[in-house]
Amino acid sequence: PVFSSIVSGDYLAYDADNPSSVVGSLRLARENARGLREILATEVWEALNRTYHELDNHVRAARTPGPHLLFQWVRDRVALVGGLTDTVLLHDDGWRFLTIGRCLERVDMTARLLGAVPETADASRWSGVLVSCGANDAFLRTYGGDIDRAKALIDAGVDAIVIDTAHGHATSVADTVREMRRVWDGPLVAGN
Repeated sequence: PVFSSIVSGDYLAYDADNPSSVVGSLRLARENARGLREILATEVWEALNRTYHELDNHVRAARTPGPHLLFQWVRDRVALVGGLTDTVLLHDDGWRFLTIGRCLERVDMTARLLGAVPETADASRWSGVLVSCGANDAFLRTYGGDIDRAKALIDAGVDAIVIDTAHGHATSVADTVREMRRVWDGPLVAGN
């Protein structure tokens, strides 16, 4: 059947009967943790249990403005539980199993996101994928964003590129110019 974006959003975010929804997943996580209480660190159990007990209030608060508020809260709670898991759990076979499972889930979700982007997508679409994966900041720190912006300008038919060096160090400016020369042989100005 065809779902509207509102119905499918409700199904994927709020539907407690859908084990794949955000709410359904959080409830199942708490139930699974309840069965492991005797071997689960107290701090992890308390974080999961508190998340469960606060969930209905956050769902109600997010209904009118949309699920974004709920997603932010869930992201923070998942980060808390993940941090506690890495910090307070004994790093034994159980912890390794949990870590491998988390990594496999991340790979699966990342592959699905990448598979949904057409090969002809522009830089803004790829930036959205990086944000969705939580990888945009790491990508920008590792590779920088200037070359991608320059490529978008080149693809749009720009006549010249100016690199502003007002806040750059001489070596990083020289590196940027060398990198630009690798991808474009048109007029290039670097200066203040």
